Amino acid sequence: MPTVNQRPPRPGSAVRPQGQRGYSARPGGESGGPGLKLAVAGTLLAMAALGYSFWAREPEQDPNFVRARDAVATYELGKDEDARNYDDPVYPEALTTLARVAPDSISAQPAEQLAVRIRQSVDLFHQRLKAGRDDMAERERKVKMRFEADMMANTRARLTPDNGSPECKDEEEGHAHSHKDGHGH
Repeated sequence: MPTVNQRPPRPGSAVRPQGQRGYSARPGGESGGPGLKLAVAGTLLAMAALGYSFWAREPEQDPNFVRARDAVATYELGKDEDARNYDDPVYPEALTTLARVAPDSISAQPAEQLAVRIRQSVDLFHQRLKAGRDDMAERERKVKMRFEADMMANTRARLTPDNGSPECKDEEEGHAHSHKDGHGH
């Protein structure tokens, strides 16, 4: 039977022999039993797991970068560099989307690299187009000059008698005979 100074043990708590006290803030030395220890241990484990998940989690790519990168990759898939049309709307749209990437994002550097690659490719594309147009214009100019030279040569040949051909010699001799006979023109 409990003495006057002693309370009866709580249900579910371990009964200690008299005189033993646990570490507790409660009067009488009760520590709260195994339930409290289990709750504290569970809370500590949950906090450790949560901290680890934040620490070990890989940062996510900026969705603007992912969207632009995927759009460009989809357009370029299976196309040679020379077969790509850099005037296609996918490129200016990608540049606009890449401009929205947060500067402090882990995607900022790859986004800038992709934007530089797109700009350089567009510039080279336009340079090739201009060079092709210049080459075409030069070829057209040469063809036109050759055509005009041929036309002038044909016209000159028709208007100028050829003294070396037998028909011309016969005509000249015919003219010369008619003048001698006095039947000149």
